[in-house]
Amino acid sequence: MSAETALQILKEKLNEKEVHSSISFDDFIKLASKNPNNIFRNIFQLFSDMIQVYIGEGIDEYPDDPDSINYIKYDCKYLFVEGTDTPFLADRPFANRLVNLAKSFREGGQRNTIYIFEGPTGSGKSTFLNNLLLKLEEFTNTDQGFTYEIIWKIDRKEVGNYRRRDIIPDNFYTNNLIFSNDDNPNQIDDLHKFMSDSSTLEIPCPSHDNPILAIPKQFRKEFIDNFIEDDKFKEKLFNRKEYEWVFKNELCTICNSIYQTLLDKMSSPAGIFKMIYVRKYQFNRKLGEGISVYNPGDRILKQPLTNPILQKMLNNLFRDSNTVQYFFSELAKTNNGIYSIMD
Repeated sequence: MSAETALQILKEKLNEKEVHSSISFDDFIKLASKNPNNIFRNIFQLFSDMIQVYIGEGIDEYPDDPDSINYIKYDCKYLFVEGTDTPFLADRPFANRLVNLAKSFREGGQRNTIYIFEGPTGSGKSTFLNNLLLKLEEFTNTDQGFTYEIIWKIDRKEVGNYRRRDIIPDNFYTNNLIFSNDDNPNQIDDLHKFMSDSSTLEIPCPSHDNPILAIPKQFRKEFIDNFIEDDKFKEKLFNRKEYEWVFKNELCTICNSIYQTLLDKMSSPAGIFKMIYVRKYQFNRKLGEGISVYNPGDRILKQPLTNPILQKMLNNLFRDSNTVQYFFSELAKTNNGIYSIMD
């Protein structure tokens, strides 16, 4: 095979990958109406779904044995063996405990809990966790495993503070552009993105808020009841503990401050939702998005992360430097995700 042919095949395969573009809030609600099971889930429900997909129901080999200890036979090869660099062999007791843990997540039993996997050196703790996180990241990029997050696209003209010179900070060409830490998104790419549509300011949610949380809590239940047609799902949504977050959680501090500021400045609250867009939440362990692993030798960040360019634009847009403060903890990147510690 020639180099040209190999490159062409690679290009075709890359073109087949889905482009993760953003959609409007209205389109998101239409998706939620058609497939509420995928939309209304947090990290605990997502984890439970992953275990169900990769391990399955299992087989009770002794259903009529009164002395049975009810240890189901589970096939864990798709979770811990296939597609991994180092296979982890889960025995029956371990597999049953893991499946039961995932089921407890579905029942709302995950609050204020730290899960510790303990064992001697060489027992497979790191292998187990690495394979589990690998499969979680893989699962979130499938049709069964994706979730959504908010991204704001603020129309400067609608807010009423649109001026072309606000796009680029006055000292952009004379000052070095440095974030508070090297893990922040590339500031030059961000600036080019903003400049490509000078009337729109794009603001990602660092906490990966589920878009449904943008609906004010006092209206959320009635709104959901009106657009979801699946009565069986609605019965679960309104009554099971696992879905309490849908009606109790609120937007992160940054998104809430943006919402409240727009509410003060715009004549129609409905116009705010035209500026809320939705995109798939891309889990990426290497970037610490959705999955982050801390090792004892890692550097601990004491200062919050920020984006000086975006902060400058927000200040210019809202004419008040204290209205929206775009800074956040590094832990925000694993909000609605998994933060693990390996020792």
